[in-house]
Amino acid sequence: MESRSQSKTSKDIQAWLVAQVAAELRIDPLEIDVDKPLTRCGLDSMAAVVLAGEMEIWLGRSLPPDLLEEYPSIIALSRHLASEHQPSSSSPEAGLAPDNSNSLARHVDFQSGRLERVFSKLIVFLSRFLIRLHVEGKENFPGAGPFILAANHLHVMDPVLIYPLLPKGTAFLVAEDMRKKWPIIEWIMRQLGQAIYVARGEADRQAISRAVGLLRAGGRLAMAPEGKVSRTGGLLQGRTGIAYLATQAGVPVLPVVAFGQERAGEFWKRLRRVPVQIRVGSLVQLPAGKAGAKELEAYTEMVMVAMTQLLPQQYRGVYAQATEKEQSCGSVIAPAS
Repeated sequence: MESRSQSKTSKDIQAWLVAQVAAELRIDPLEIDVDKPLTRCGLDSMAAVVLAGEMEIWLGRSLPPDLLEEYPSIIALSRHLASEHQPSSSSPEAGLAPDNSNSLARHVDFQSGRLERVFSKLIVFLSRFLIRLHVEGKENFPGAGPFILAANHLHVMDPVLIYPLLPKGTAFLVAEDMRKKWPIIEWIMRQLGQAIYVARGEADRQAISRAVGLLRAGGRLAMAPEGKVSRTGGLLQGRTGIAYLATQAGVPVLPVVAFGQERAGEFWKRLRRVPVQIRVGSLVQLPAGKAGAKELEAYTEMVMVAMTQLLPQQYRGVYAQATEKEQSCGSVIAPAS
């Protein structure tokens, strides 16, 4: 395996990285600036973890978890990997860092017990005055067992909207920069229960390991596959992180959508409750185990199409045509047993 990694030149590695990043971002490889940090190219943290895992397979050796932090650009990374021939110590699982509780402390916030219950009741109380909520498909929530809740993201208050529907102890996957930019987000997340903070644009293996570990231990995780609030009102391209977590942990995905909340300001200015509709779909079971980049893209598409089918046409965004094709050709989504 070592000889295989030695055969890769800096140009080989650079070309491979450019092709992989361009495929993930769905842009022309010629648009990739190899001197620019990947964090500024639009690569999110879970995509970076997937990239690191693919790179380990391609090079034939393990890589240190902080590699993309030390060598953030494609040119710096390719030069380093071409010059370094000694394999790193193997990790228990490619693409994931060991679950060290001390090093993971910055990624996870816990809040449970009485304060969580009080905050939950407060949310329900305030919602009655601010929101006219209608929920469909609540019976699709699993009675037991781990799962990932995949929700669309139209407003910063989305976690508050879905929180009353969630099983107790469900964790939220939150971008690290959000709590720095909006301190109120961190406070709200602490009151809602558990938050796993993931650094956007880095191969944040510690946070991802924590999320996978939580799911394997029987926990539940809520996240937005789009990775950010949609400014268009329609679904954005889903990131492969949702598929990575589901396949690594071997858990189903529960598609949930909410719409109407993007008009909250318009209604509240007139002292009226904003009408919001939440729809819960059927569980989507993805194949468990290791998956390559193309497989993860296909699995992500399955999850996003399942979400799209719950939305009115005007909210379907980039998946509008994909949904029409699914309906005409027959669904490929495999419901969880």
